[in-house]
Amino acid sequence: MQCKLCKEIFNIENSYAFLFSFPKVCPSCTQKYRPVLHQETIPINNGVINYYYLYGENLLNFEQRCYLDRNLKIIYQKLRLLEEEVVIFLDNVELKTIGMWAKYILPMQKITFFSLVYHDLTKWMFFD
Repeated sequence: MQCKLCKEIFNIENSYAFLFSFPKVCPSCTQKYRPVLHQETIPINNGVINYYYLYGENLLNFEQRCYLDRNLKIIYQKLRLLEEEVVIFLDNVELKTIGMWAKYILPMQKITFFSLVYHDLTKWMFFD
């Protein structure tokens, strides 16, 4: 079988468990891309920004990101338990335009950002 993430061919031991469902990711990528929920708290003037992400490293290509997007359900489950005023999913489009829309959400006291991979939010000047 070919791994969806690294494109390497891998073999597994055949058993009845794999009769109807085959693994799509090799054992090495399963270990490397195990989703772990990370949280950063960034204080701002009126309150706090909670930032949740799953992977600390940049994913190599669009196809990897698309496949691993299914792990965002971990963050969705966490967000259902929170009482936040604003919740924003950060991807490359939002990061390019963050300077335009950030001023509208900063007056809020409870803001949550979440993303698949880590982005250093403290480098944007609107947090001053």
